Amino acid sequence: MAITTTTWTTSAAQDWASATWQTTDPSYLLNTELSSWINAINDTTIIEMVANPGTATNRADTDYVQWVLRAREADTTSDWGILFHRRFAGTSVNTINDRLYYNRTAGSANNGYGAYSTTSGSYAYTEDFAYGGAAFVAYEPAGTRPWFVYSWRDSAVQRYSTHVLMRLDTSDLISGGYYPASAVSKWIYVTGGNNNSAPLYPFIRHVPVKGNNTTYTPVRGNGESSGGLSAWIPDNTNGNGYFGTLTPQFGYNHYLGRPSDDFLTSNANTGVWGDTTTIGGSNYTCIGGLWVRTS
Repeated sequence: MAITTTTWTTSAAQDWASATWQTTDPSYLLNTELSSWINAINDTTIIEMVANPGTATNRADTDYVQWVLRAREADTTSDWGILFHRRFAGTSVNTINDRLYYNRTAGSANNGYGAYSTTSGSYAYTEDFAYGGAAFVAYEPAGTRPWFVYSWRDSAVQRYSTHVLMRLDTSDLISGGYYPASAVSKWIYVTGGNNNSAPLYPFIRHVPVKGNNTTYTPVRGNGESSGGLSAWIPDNTNGNGYFGTLTPQFGYNHYLGRPSDDFLTSNANTGVWGDTTTIGGSNYTCIGGLWVRTS
């Protein structure tokens, strides 16, 4: 399939998810794109949307809303996966976002998202809807390494917020190499953000696991299920304008897999959010420290 790209603008003082969820809400626009990508993958054994911001019981300014993406690799013994883009429903900025969940049961807990445990709660700047901004979505559902990108920039103060889902391919795992037979997902959830004009360094990587850091020995996935994205980044002084693909991803104890070659990295002096470039006949857009292929 061809890569799909979509853009929209957000207004100052616009809610992320209104008390009555509306088609003009930024979260609703994102939900349309995320749903289309998951439906195109069409494999609930690897990823399934089980809740979205419209699921929330309440959507007042500081109520948390999110997407619950089940990503359990055909393991039906429990519900585990990704809490995608967890943020306040209103305009307020929040920075603490639980990224992954396990042992979920449906119900009224957690603002209607059910009872669950989380394995990662890192910091990432969210959108600041006190100002207007621009949103960018790109996705590829085909092949063994599908991916989804959502990125937003506040044009007034240059706040960035980027969320990426990448499917890893383990076909090049060395013969005899260790990879768990179960309880680890082949998805990585990559997040980044900044409250100034600098590119998004570092991106934080989250790997869903069926449990927490003490559940399995050796540790599955990526330790506490978070850590920096493995990426070649050229020297800030001498690497201006140079690009490279993402490197294979490794956890603390085992190989995780290879992400899509549709992503490039470069140094902090190469481009700003929204810049475009053409390399090898393909077009790429900067999402703040990462460049994603758009055609």
